[in-house]
Amino acid sequence: MSIVVPNGLPAFPSFHEKDERVLCHEHTDDIFTFYSPPKQRHRWGDTQELPHVNWGDLFFDLFYVGAAYLLAAILKDEPGLKGVLYFLGCFFPIYSLWLDKTFYDARYAIGDDFVHHMYQTLYNVILASCIFAIRPISLLSHPRGFPYMMMMSASFAAGSFMTILRAADVYFFGDCEDAARRSSKIGILLKLFPFSLHVTAAIIAGLEYVLHEEDHKDHGGYRLLAEDTPCGTEDVEDIEANHIPVILNLAAFFSMLIPSFIQQLTDGKTVVDQQNGIPMNVIFAIHRYGEWTMLMLGETVLSLLIVAAPADGVLDFFGVFYIGLLSAIYLMYLNFKSQPHDPRHHALKRGRKSAAIFTLIMPIYSAALVGLGASFKMMMYWESNYGTLVDAKEAYESKDAAHRLLSDIMDMGILPAGNTLDDLRNVLQSDMDRGLAGDCPDTEIPEKPPIMRVYCVCLSLIFLTLDIMLLSHNSLNSILLRLHTRKSNQIKLSSTFVSTFSIGLTIFSAVMYNFIDEFETLVGIGLLTILLNVATRIYGAKTIHHAEKYDEESHEKESDVEQEKENDEM
Repeated sequence: MSIVVPNGLPAFPSFHEKDERVLCHEHTDDIFTFYSPPKQRHRWGDTQELPHVNWGDLFFDLFYVGAAYLLAAILKDEPGLKGVLYFLGCFFPIYSLWLDKTFYDARYAIGDDFVHHMYQTLYNVILASCIFAIRPISLLSHPRGFPYMMMMSASFAAGSFMTILRAADVYFFGDCEDAARRSSKIGILLKLFPFSLHVTAAIIAGLEYVLHEEDHKDHGGYRLLAEDTPCGTEDVEDIEANHIPVILNLAAFFSMLIPSFIQQLTDGKTVVDQQNGIPMNVIFAIHRYGEWTMLMLGETVLSLLIVAAPADGVLDFFGVFYIGLLSAIYLMYLNFKSQPHDPRHHALKRGRKSAAIFTLIMPIYSAALVGLGASFKMMMYWESNYGTLVDAKEAYESKDAAHRLLSDIMDMGILPAGNTLDDLRNVLQSDMDRGLAGDCPDTEIPEKPPIMRVYCVCLSLIFLTLDIMLLSHNSLNSILLRLHTRKSNQIKLSSTFVSTFSIGLTIFSAVMYNFIDEFETLVGIGLLTILLNVATRIYGAKTIHHAEKYDEESHEKESDVEQEKENDEM
């Protein structure tokens, strides 16, 4: 018998909860067994309640925070298209592992047994291996010299195989309805092709590493590529980079997501749903989606906090920091204002088509949140490492504040006292030639536009995906009623203006980097667009509430009229 603390939760929880609200045979005792079959949570039409909090899930969710932080570092080092490729090629398969487990836990409950303990332990080791292998692109793109891409691809393949084993466990031993076995069989078939792509990526990366073992031993594992400075690595990267494994890993995710999306869209009949699948605990899934979103937003806060502050206290650096912090806080608020308070109105509950759209949009939304945190980190890193000297050069070239600038730089210790403006010019030119990053003469200061572009694209994707989620949560009638008056059925100008204004904010946030040169100005305007979107959500929630209330009243009146006609006929 487990010890119970005052709040009713087990004092020593296992990896999995022991939920009493299951369909088939319930747990008869708390004795630790060798194996107990997975049990279906609900039948179609059963009343659903949120299961007890699984402390194990809360603990292992921290793995994903580490993954998001490392993935943000990939974008920080390479904000171009190659960085996006490796960011998505690592992020989406990791997200797929989380999604598979969430949907499984929303449908089945397992007991406190040895087999599932070992399974969960091995699964988390595989997940940790995936995350550990997230390294700079210079290492991931060179499987000939470094084992990280081989390790990552093999871990993705192992994770897919563990998902297949989980479905096979239900199919052969599950204490559930026949529909659950058919659903598990479909899940296994859908997972085989992504699994083969991950295996292929691991084989390609592994063969390169093993067949050229002597090369990376002779060169110390291509030590140049592992150094912080990229000096001298350009020619090596051009010759030996291999992007095929990461492309295969990315293709594996879409090969699983797209067929599932099409299947959900085409299965519109309730009878088909009940014959080929079982209901998941929607309240649990909504709860887990909310926790996942907070993890991704938490990475943004983490990126803001774990950055080395400049020794001289650059004002622009702290401007980006505080504006970024406020942006993360109000993005959290915007997220919750975009989700329904009643689970019955959630897209996962409304129907398969709405659920399919929500499921398809969620990984894009999550990636945009991580990318936004990476952009804040890039801006703060740029201000911390390059901002002072670049401002100094610009001020010197303008001749307006040259003497004041010279005094400031002497105070910072960059230039000894008693020097002239010509000495300052020589120091600046020398530092610019060295690239401010080492002794490599070809290294240049990172340009601002790529960093600003990442910020704007991620912010606009956040707005766009939240708008699509909001539409998936609402019926078409409620959306149309929102734009029309109650009695005259004319277009309501205020609602139409707010909807158009929200679309305009999304478009503006995507292109505003073309008109802005400073980081603090960009993120300040970005924060303003977030606040304006929050305001549109508050107004929209009010109009939707009135529309739904009017829709319900109209439906009741129509029912009363029909009832009166029936009474008159009788």
